[in-house]
Amino acid sequence: MRYLGHISIKRVIALLFVCVIWPLLSILSLNIDNIPGITSKVTLCSLQAQSQPKQISLRQYLLTSNHQLQEDSLYYFQNPEDSSLYGVKNRQGEIIIPAKSRLFLNSKLDAAIMEGYIELPVRKSLRNYNAEAIAIPIREVYNRQGAFLYLAQFFDNGSDYFEQGLRRYVDHQKMGFVDRAGNIQIVAQWDFVTPFHYGYAKVYTGGWKRKVVDKSDEHWTVQPTSQASTSYIINKEGKRVFPVKTANGQTHNDAPTSIASDKNYKKKFNTPRPGCIIDGQLYPYPFHYSEKEQRIYHQINQNKQLKRYVSKHLYSHPSDIHFEIVESPSRYFPFYILQPYNESTLYGDMTIYVNVKGDTFYHYESFDELLTPLQQWLQKPSAF
Repeated sequence: MRYLGHISIKRVIALLFVCVIWPLLSILSLNIDNIPGITSKVTLCSLQAQSQPKQISLRQYLLTSNHQLQEDSLYYFQNPEDSSLYGVKNRQGEIIIPAKSRLFLNSKLDAAIMEGYIELPVRKSLRNYNAEAIAIPIREVYNRQGAFLYLAQFFDNGSDYFEQGLRRYVDHQKMGFVDRAGNIQIVAQWDFVTPFHYGYAKVYTGGWKRKVVDKSDEHWTVQPTSQASTSYIINKEGKRVFPVKTANGQTHNDAPTSIASDKNYKKKFNTPRPGCIIDGQLYPYPFHYSEKEQRIYHQINQNKQLKRYVSKHLYSHPSDIHFEIVESPSRYFPFYILQPYNESTLYGDMTIYVNVKGDTFYHYESFDELLTPLQQWLQKPSAF
């Protein structure tokens, strides 16, 4: 009792709270924050721990952040009579697409389809093995309800990649662009189109064919087939874009080495941000940001640690590098994507992912498909 006499009443109450009252409240699932005058430090610590972003695989992030994917999970399944044929079914076992396609599956059957679309090999009747063909359909793409959407263009032994939120598709030997949700953003109308880069793509019309440039038949370019063959530049709205004109009304036949030093560019567009040099001609700065996107843009471009990384690993002065938002969130892909450029040239393979709220930044490692909180990644010894 003598020892207890030195313990203050407040300390006794605290001990009783920790040893008796807190366990009882936990058992009864009561909200301790509703008790007047008492603050749950444990709860606050838990919330702080939960709010800290952690390293996570892209697949796991998509699955946990998208309730639609959880509720409408889709899976590939094998034809019971022929294991080389695959189809798609939902979590209830209902068949979305019959198992009639021969598919090389590089994932397990119990792995949910994470994309907003489904890809299956193109039917034989649609295949084009013409040696001079440019528009080559390689995959049939369906929505998650099983309705056909479009034919994906062939590239690198598979379907075309998404570049800046768009990829190429084929329709009656013409090419256009679709987004990750399967929506046709730019209708197929050209003989050939390049992927988007720095907000622009080059399109070819009037007659073009494929020309192989090596014996392996792996690398090829396009060649005009008539005097009507022509090409020009479009933006992500599918509209033709013309080169910047000089003070005397002429276009740049030989664009300046440094766009930032081009006085006409700065005067005409009233911005220090660089345009794009294509075929020796200067095109205007293509990006337009909302207020929220501007905050993301400035936050990433003002990150000093990131600038230090750029300076060391990309062998360029930090002031020469700027990140641009090349893709915005969509239903099944909840990220802004930023990439680094030296003027209009994609610099290195760094990719920054930002969540929909615009408050969490990740470094994305494409090989492992791994998202690491940017500041955590920058603190690794390997980053510097």
